[in-house]
Amino acid sequence: MAHRTEHSPEGDLRRATDGKPQFEEPDPCQLVWMEELRELLRGPGVDLTVPEHVERLFVDWCCRWHATTPAERWDPLPSLTALGIAVGDLLRAARPDLRWRVVAGCSPTTLILADADNRPVASPLTDIATWWMARELAGITVLLTRLAVSPVLSNRPAPHLRPQRSRASSVA
Repeated sequence: MAHRTEHSPEGDLRRATDGKPQFEEPDPCQLVWMEELRELLRGPGVDLTVPEHVERLFVDWCCRWHATTPAERWDPLPSLTALGIAVGDLLRAARPDLRWRVVAGCSPTTLILADADNRPVASPLTDIATWWMARELAGITVLLTRLAVSPVLSNRPAPHLRPQRSRASSVA
């Protein structure tokens, strides 16, 4: 999962003259990186176009990670990033108006989904990381449902880039 850091090469997010972060199309290297992360998820019986398959991977990996003693846990970042990209792809399938965008000047790379007007709509990588750490196991379905039935309207402000917590109960 990528997020804003103070160690960005430019010291901060690149911002437009109105002070809002700028969003760019992923460059070819970033697109290859995203596809390599998708490959981490592919396996027998896993179809990344089926929400239940992606959610099953998330639940399995999240439960295994939390069941492992902290000293023996793997670095979840590649898993979280791959799952976040898969969820973003599912959102794009449900909402063809959404496009992957990179937050300009942000290091490490930060991906969001934006609408045709380049307004941020979702931050699936952040959502996945938040649900993973909180052990919230029903967030993917909730997010897909919420965004599929609630398109961003031109007269409505874009949502915050903060993750939306699901109302689903978490695993203890």
